[in-house]
Amino acid sequence: MKKDYSLLLVVIPCLVLSFIHCPLFEIFFDDKEIFKYTGLVLYKGGVPYRDFFDHKPPLIFFINYLGLLLGSWGLWIIDTLLILSATLFFYKTCKAHKLALAWLPPVLFNLMIRNNTVSFGIGMTREYTAIFLLIAFCLVIREHKYKFYLLGLATGLIFFFQQDQVLPLLPFLLYATFNNSHPLLPALLKRGTGLITGFLTVTVPIILYFLLNQSLKYFWEDAFLFNFNWYTEKQPLWLHIKAIRKYMHDCDYDVIFYGSCIMGLASLIWGNKKKWLLICSLSSVLLSFCSEFLSGKLSIGLAIVYYFLPLAATVPYLLFIVFAYTGNPSFAQRRQQFVYGAILSINLFIHILQYAINLPSKKGSGNMAVAELQYLKKQQLKDYDLYVFCNANYVALYNEYRILSPSKWIYHFFWGWFDKWDADNSQITSITTDLKRHRTRYVLDFSDWVTFKNQQHFQYWKSFLTANYVPVPMENESKMTLWKLKPGGGE
Repeated sequence: MKKDYSLLLVVIPCLVLSFIHCPLFEIFFDDKEIFKYTGLVLYKGGVPYRDFFDHKPPLIFFINYLGLLLGSWGLWIIDTLLILSATLFFYKTCKAHKLALAWLPPVLFNLMIRNNTVSFGIGMTREYTAIFLLIAFCLVIREHKYKFYLLGLATGLIFFFQQDQVLPLLPFLLYATFNNSHPLLPALLKRGTGLITGFLTVTVPIILYFLLNQSLKYFWEDAFLFNFNWYTEKQPLWLHIKAIRKYMHDCDYDVIFYGSCIMGLASLIWGNKKKWLLICSLSSVLLSFCSEFLSGKLSIGLAIVYYFLPLAATVPYLLFIVFAYTGNPSFAQRRQQFVYGAILSINLFIHILQYAINLPSKKGSGNMAVAELQYLKKQQLKDYDLYVFCNANYVALYNEYRILSPSKWIYHFFWGWFDKWDADNSQITSITTDLKRHRTRYVLDFSDWVTFKNQQHFQYWKSFLTANYVPVPMENESKMTLWKLKPGGGE
């Protein structure tokens, strides 16, 4: 009897691709440092939104807290187990539908989600939503007693990692709910009840947590109202498309994206056995760009290509639907699937191989060995002793010293992004008030007149510094200034 080694072809690439993003070779990125800091705040008894500002939903904070509890490799272990679980579930789905190369779509999922240019290693919110998107997609076509409850559960997890990432799942939720409903109303009620119950299983504990910790108001304002009121920006359609095309090429997602869409459309024309499912999948691929169309960040030049991470789930699943339900032999045979897979994956493979060859040079947080930081290392800092202003990269210092920031405002992009941000001066005033209250010893300041749209904010901040702090003389020239509290300063 011929042995099937296809499981190894899934597990080994998954583990190898995870290993090149382990703590030994971690990619530095400011968002990840911010998320690590939120885990530290929870570890020290703080509450999200009340004790730090962030506009992400809360599950990213809790997973970083759990990772911190498990040690320096904790988050990587959690991340690897999640990726491996999604990969195996996808592989099992491919095997159940008798794909000629059942290992191919799961391997493509790993190549896309472990693309260092897009993923920045591990730990981004959209990485986790891509994992649960893929699991939810597989649930849509599988029969299970608790299918709709599990779909609701997955939807809740996605929503509380990154709200807009529910949009790529929406076509499949509609398909699962309305497909084969006999009799219509009782089936819809049962399915809807399962979805709602699953979603509430995630939602209710989160709401209770913030309610009991007197942070429900902050949770609503920061994770929801902020995103609707500030973080959405309309741009012309052609600017979105131009930016997406450029950055897709930069991260080597272009071939697999265009190729998969062409194959999906060809399968639709040539008689796919599940046309509505295929239409849902094509729609889901397009909805994977929802973050860019809502925020416009790529089109204004912010190269936040982690917006492409949902494609790691939607594109391999589209290929699965093409292969599993094809009405054309050219998509069903082993040899043809191998050729398609090789063509679609070659750029991704070379991209990751080039990164892996240079792994030692990728380690660490960049050039932070400047005189100011060497000085700070000797000061035996404790909670609230240091405040980093206007450089999110240096949030890493809070994590390195395991100390809390004196202010909840741990990053400051918005003063420079939005004309009407902090119109009543409440945020900038709260920062100076907190620095005085905690008698913060050091301020690492990166601000200049470009930092603020409102120059009154800049003048207020500099006046506060000069009145309460004195610059620490340094031999090197850098863009930062380290300020030390004056004797009697902050009173």
